Amino acid sequence: MNTLSISIISLIISLFSSSTSVSQNHLVDSAPICTTPQKHIVEIKQLKFIPDYIEVNKGDTITFINNDYVDHDVTEEKTKKWSSSLMKKGSKWSMVAKEDADYYCTLHVIMKGKIRIKK
Repeated sequence: MNTLSISIISLIISLFSSSTSVSQNHLVDSAPICTTPQKHIVEIKQLKFIPDYIEVNKGDTITFINNDYVDHDVTEEKTKKWSSSLMKKGSKWSMVAKEDADYYCTLHVIMKGKIRIKK
């Protein structure tokens, strides 16, 4: 092989090696870690929880706001582990998410929602 061919092959190998390591470093650096608890809003309106499915981090705060014309509550469905008090129009209730939960309104049992903790 002549000197020019060897130089070109060396250059190609060098470029390939450096682009692979840059790519690998980028993958490691691009995964942000969120450690500050976030705040989320679930609106109660027209006999619905909006959104009715929410995915949060453990320790995040979820605030339920009753913007409906009738009273509501928010109650964990399976074991009634937690429940808000009666929420009149315009009132709010907050909770800290600790685990996955299905919830509903005990006054209007068709109203249901889900909280999922991000893994």
